[in-house]
Amino acid sequence: MSTMAATFWESFLEWRFRFAAHGTTLGRDTMAGVTTFIVMSYIIFLNPIILTSVKQADGKMLAFEGVVTATCVVAAVMTMAMGFYTNKAYALVPGLGINAIVVF
Repeated sequence: MSTMAATFWESFLEWRFRFAAHGTTLGRDTMAGVTTFIVMSYIIFLNPIILTSVKQADGKMLAFEGVVTATCVVAAVMTMAMGFYTNKAYALVPGLGINAIVVF
């Protein structure tokens, strides 16, 4: 039963993402995703540091944990949306360039 489920899952992923047509495999695509996450993970820490460095108009500071959570959720949701909509492996995260506009 588990072999049948694994075969179904792999065939579903192949049907949805067309690995063979793109010249890749599930393993290679997974490794590329892990590598992309490791390279881009600095934003998880740097974004909250920048956004919590300035007081708001009411004198309060943003919660560091809240900004970390928001950064991770936005990155995950937008990357999945991009993957399902375009069928391409593009990772989207909040950019550091917009932080200067938001903070300062």
